[in-house]
Amino acid sequence: FFDELHAILIPVLWGKKELHENAIHIYLPDSQTTWIFLNLDTNIIDFKFWMAHELGHVKTPQLELEQAEDFADAFAAELLYPYRFAEKHYEEIKRESNKGSIVNQIKKCALQYMVSPITIYKQINNVSVLSGNGDLDVNIYPAAGNFSKEFLPVSEILFGTESPTASNYIRISSEAFKTDIFQVIGTFIGDKHKTSGFIQRVLTIPVIDSKEIYKLLVSDDQ
Repeated sequence: FFDELHAILIPVLWGKKELHENAIHIYLPDSQTTWIFLNLDTNIIDFKFWMAHELGHVKTPQLELEQAEDFADAFAAELLYPYRFAEKHYEEIKRESNKGSIVNQIKKCALQYMVSPITIYKQINNVSVLSGNGDLDVNIYPAAGNFSKEFLPVSEILFGTESPTASNYIRISSEAFKTDIFQVIGTFIGDKHKTSGFIQRVLTIPVIDSKEIYKLLVSDDQ
């Protein structure tokens, strides 16, 4: 999908970030391409949401600001946990007699689909509201926070370690996300005679990491 929509994925290791800092997109109207930074140091549950969220942005470059964010959130929710699933599970949840049981049912759905309980809750809550029964009126956020802690960040799943070598970072990221970003950067720094500082600024990474990546890209280019 990303390739077909001329989106370039840029896997990065930014450490633990809050919410939208884990995924950033930049749309370039002249080339009609979108460059998407995805923080691999995000647990798999949240990562799936942010990746789907960014796909929503790619599909609607004409939207801006709050409208763009609202659509991307709704798009991600529908992609990960479609409304028709929420309708089915709502029939089960509305039989529960207390809030604790509702939260447990939502967590069960979240585990089944490997989707954040927050996404599950919002989709099912939409069904409840549109059915005329109002909000579910449960606080899903504490449970969602604990739920997410049970899963490893994508970086550890991919690399098998918290501190991958520059070589493994480039190779495995390129293969997993089918992205040519490192090849593109390597060609650019060779053609334009850029230093490791360029990589440091583009990827927003520590100087020492940018130097290691620079050595590999220059070596590959030669």
